[in-house]
Amino acid sequence: EDSYLESPQLHIADEILQRLGYVYAVADGVSGQAGGEMASKIAIDTLRMYYVLPHVEIPPLDRLRNVFQEAHRRIEVYAQEHPEYRGMGTTLTTMVLKDGNVYYGHVGDSRLYLIHNGTQQMEQLTEDHTLVAKFVREHKLTPEEAAQEDSNVLEQALGCVPKIRVDAGEYDSLEQGDILLLSSDGLTDLVSDTKIREIILSSPSLSDACRRLITRANQHG
Repeated sequence: EDSYLESPQLHIADEILQRLGYVYAVADGVSGQAGGEMASKIAIDTLRMYYVLPHVEIPPLDRLRNVFQEAHRRIEVYAQEHPEYRGMGTTLTTMVLKDGNVYYGHVGDSRLYLIHNGTQQMEQLTEDHTLVAKFVREHKLTPEEAAQEDSNVLEQALGCVPKIRVDAGEYDSLEQGDILLLSSDGLTDLVSDTKIREIILSSPSLSDACRRLITRANQHG
């Protein structure tokens, strides 16, 4: 049910990507809903088509917000036209690398992490849009209580809520050697942040790190 995007898939001139930013994304179709795979595909296809419109001169965060709203609308329309997919939805987490900055847009519980080269600490840049995370933010649950609850119930997702709230942000202090990680909860539900960080930092290459993360997630279910 997952779909992803990386800049080489766009097949557009490098000078356009340099001007707009290099875009990456992961979308996780809502589990248990018919059409989760279709919803994630629509989200990624919308990002692929609309983010790179070269004649639209708007900042990266506004561009991302517009794409999210358009993807949400397109998923809703598809579900209306195909009743068997009613209620389908998807997460969408994106990042754009431009001029040494990372811009990100986010709905759902897929995640964007930053591992700082200097301190080697890992920071989650996005905030999970789950009911459990919401209750923790509102101090209705302690983190210890939240660990015992079902963390997969989404508060926000493209297509299956009436109105989405797009989290958009910017990190402008990237340094040489920093590592950015996009993942769905297929990784983060099964491998702890501590272990994710350890695997990445101990791997000889990013490709090897990805293989090892996938292996660890599969070993855990």
